[in-house]
Amino acid sequence: MNINFLPDKIKKILEEKFAGKIPVSIVRTSGAMDGPGEGYVVSFEDKALVFSRKLGEDSFTVTGGGFGDIIKSLSVKKDNYNTFLEMNVMGQPFAIKVSSLDSKEVQTIWDKFKIIAGKDGIGIAKNEKGGASSPLAPEPARKEHQSYLSSRPQAAPPTPLDLNKISPQIILAAAMMFVAAVDKNITPEENAYIATIFKGNHGILNKALAIHKTTSYEDFLKVARKDLSNDQKTCIMANMVEIAMLDGTYLSEEQEIVEKFVSSMGISRMNYNSIMNALLVKNNISILGG
Repeated sequence: MNINFLPDKIKKILEEKFAGKIPVSIVRTSGAMDGPGEGYVVSFEDKALVFSRKLGEDSFTVTGGGFGDIIKSLSVKKDNYNTFLEMNVMGQPFAIKVSSLDSKEVQTIWDKFKIIAGKDGIGIAKNEKGGASSPLAPEPARKEHQSYLSSRPQAAPPTPLDLNKISPQIILAAAMMFVAAVDKNITPEENAYIATIFKGNHGILNKALAIHKTTSYEDFLKVARKDLSNDQKTCIMANMVEIAMLDGTYLSEEQEIVEKFVSSMGISRMNYNSIMNALLVKNNISILGG
């Protein structure tokens, strides 16, 4: 992840405390450290900082520090879909979920820690098999994750559609694509969610892709609001919020896309808040325990 994509509040902290130092790796986490929200891991040659803020909060909490003296252990774990950066900060262990798309960035953090740990004799955390955590292998491509939003080469650029002749379902698919693509980091879960909603209907998805690739979001909104009923607008909004929260976060960029839709469609703030709160409760399965 490029440092320019970090929130301004984090960039300001880095400029004040680490002026002139360039991070070697930046990873976006899947939520705050203790629930839905936003988080980032910024690592330098000899230290890593974890920035985290819950959904609705303005400021970030910061933890982490030097490898060996503050961060006592660090390891990388991976399951079929997720990557976890596990850290022990001054005796307090925690695991941070990140996208598998950031595997290389996470591996860089682990490599830097390993160098310092080797010099200082710090114990590197072990994986379940008893060995040191190994470099991450690329996640095998799964058929359902072949995304309409991926950067794979296209035989030809999408042909612009007549926006006056699009169905509500195409509007929904395009709206979800605008949300999923706003952070330039499309996850397999987001891809699969869109495909599942439309049961792999390539006609709808290809037309939505053409809109996403050839139309500005503002122009899309101007046309989309003309023929939608109130119930259809609410349904689309709810699915936009759902895909925004799919990775456990609701980033400011995603909120802006959704709120522009809400404003353009004339959806009441009360209606928006009630749906958002319901989805927060639905997706917060951590309260059910392990």
